[in-house]
Amino acid sequence: MAKKNETSSGYEALLKQLKKRDFRPLYLFHGDEPYFGAQATSYIMANLLREEEKAFNQFLFYGRDITGGRLVDQAQRSPMMADRSLIVVREAQEMKSIEPLADYFERPNPSTVLVLVFTREAKPGQGKKAPLRRMLDAAKAQGGLLASRRFRDYEVGPWLNQHVEGMGLSIAPDAARFVVDQMGTDLSAIANELDKLRINLPPEVTRLEMGHVADAIGVSREYNVFELTRTMGKGDYYNANRIAQNMAANPKANDITMITASIHSYFAKIFLCGVLANQLSPPELAARLKVHPFFVSEYQQATRLYPPGRCAQIFSTLRMLDMRNKGVGGAPVPLQEALKETITRIMR
Repeated sequence: MAKKNETSSGYEALLKQLKKRDFRPLYLFHGDEPYFGAQATSYIMANLLREEEKAFNQFLFYGRDITGGRLVDQAQRSPMMADRSLIVVREAQEMKSIEPLADYFERPNPSTVLVLVFTREAKPGQGKKAPLRRMLDAAKAQGGLLASRRFRDYEVGPWLNQHVEGMGLSIAPDAARFVVDQMGTDLSAIANELDKLRINLPPEVTRLEMGHVADAIGVSREYNVFELTRTMGKGDYYNANRIAQNMAANPKANDITMITASIHSYFAKIFLCGVLANQLSPPELAARLKVHPFFVSEYQQATRLYPPGRCAQIFSTLRMLDMRNKGVGGAPVPLQEALKETITRIMR
């Protein structure tokens, strides 16, 4: 079983706490993956107060519009006809003069729940007395600190499966890999597309297949980087070029840098599979490759065409093509020409 991303684990622990209505007076969400902080904030805003209490006790600010001193004044006020008040500050990294806020974090008002949401990593500076350092330490001591690191590509799959399960569905392994190949590590974008898909899905459908996710993302079911790499892995030169030609007809949806990265990732798995094939069982190999066991046989078969030595040559070719496609040493070439040359150099 794949090891769960530490951000997912931290978010799950926080959500479990919130669902028990164990609300803390301070929350500070930060990091370069904004999805989890946004989800936790939405849950708090929806569930801390009753609807009739929100008009006078729930406040939303943006960091650029409020100073630390004004925020402290607001947080020190007593709630009106409610047990608690809620203050949320989005884009908190834009807030000025946070020194008074650091003092407040060390002695918060127990009848106020204050949520600061940073859209990037909060960097406290030097020294234990730096205001932001004091705020981070206080939020951690209160149990309200969540640091969210952006996922690596191989970590998205387990999160995706869990997200889909939370929707009351399951997802086919090839459909899950397709989503990651097409959308990368942007969890907010993936969740948004899946949520829209769920709304329009017929009630009898309980498993997401390739067609469902391709239609939702707006990508051709046949002509995409997922099908391109799989066809290259089979050594099917004709169909690889056919897929590439159709992808080139829609350059807005097919970025050559993303395609090159996906091809490199695919052949990196073939390379590793070739090196470890005789040392590990299929389940162990799947764990090492960080893929669903469903795909192990695909990579094993590809090693017959692309042994480790040839993969090493492919990596060198991809680096050269990537630099040229980015304009190093000359103007970038059109997408169709770039794809054709990439396929030819790898497969011929």
